Amino acid sequence: LAGVLAASAVACDYSVALPVAVLALLSLTRGGARSLLAFAGGTVAPALALAAYHQACFGSPWKTAYDFHADPTIAATLSQGAWGFTWPRPRILLELIVGTRRGFLWTQPAALVGLAGLVAAARRERAFALALVAAFLVILANASRARDWDAGASFGARYTTPALPFLALGLPRGLELLGRTARPVALASGALAFVGATSEWGFSVLTSLESIVVLGPRARGLTQIFPGVDPKVVAGPDALAVALLSALAVSSALVLAWLVLQERRRDVAPLVLLPWLACVPVTVSVLSHGPTAVDARFVELTRREARRQIASAEDADTARAIAGVMSWRWRVLGDPGLYTEALDRVLELDPGDERTRALREKWKP
Repeated sequence: LAGVLAASAVACDYSVALPVAVLALLSLTRGGARSLLAFAGGTVAPALALAAYHQACFGSPWKTAYDFHADPTIAATLSQGAWGFTWPRPRILLELIVGTRRGFLWTQPAALVGLAGLVAAARRERAFALALVAAFLVILANASRARDWDAGASFGARYTTPALPFLALGLPRGLELLGRTARPVALASGALAFVGATSEWGFSVLTSLESIVVLGPRARGLTQIFPGVDPKVVAGPDALAVALLSALAVSSALVLAWLVLQERRRDVAPLVLLPWLACVPVTVSVLSHGPTAVDARFVELTRREARRQIASAEDADTARAIAGVMSWRWRVLGDPGLYTEALDRVLELDPGDERTRALREKWKP
């Protein structure tokens, strides 16, 4: 059964193969060769189904959708060989741990608590040691990505998601190590989870935090359900779906708050009400100025985020990829200067790029 579930998970997300390899090792250490064969046997049916799907869609069981990706940015990443992977880079690993773009510290500090707990528990039990290995394999694999380690626009390092169940195993020991500071850390993780669920994701966590402070929790497009907003400007054609999902998320939070308050715990009552107090700014803005004004403030935040993204390019290839995005994004944000700034950044990093220089000279919004 473990093999069936593991292989089915890989069929849904290829990167899960790394922790699955560690699960196979766990089966070997706990039950010997017989246990490993049973685990491997369970993987056969899902593996054959996935191979048949690849054969039908792509002409070979070894070909995947990534080999035919239409997005030019992702195609360029995959063209670098080994599906865009390279050796782990210390700088990217540091970004994943403490960086403001996708780092655990700024998006889910509880994950670091779990990591510390696994390190402490691994000294005494083999299962925790293997869980630590699995988590590190996933995080290192993410850190080794050539270009898209930041996973586009997301809150947190979403490519490290397969590591989270293993990191969760270390939470009891990690919280024990924290002692009295465990509650503030748990509160911080909860608050950041709320920010991630209700704000606008972008280039860095700073965008989400600014969105909460300036707009309040817009819940990923909740204002799109109001009349008078042009969905093409802010959220695209799926604005209504985003708004409905946002309303569902906020309603779920309300149910959770009600359940907690039923326990009559006065010490936690203010905490569960804080998200609703945070909604006051955007509510006042909508009632006083209309939803269009709220979205205009969001667009201004997005412009600042775009400029941070342009300035962050460390090499000419990354700058060219960002310029490709800005070639159409400036229309959405109503700021032609974004594209010219992106082209200037390319030329700053690669003065010999004649194609970009020609685009810069001919560009007229």
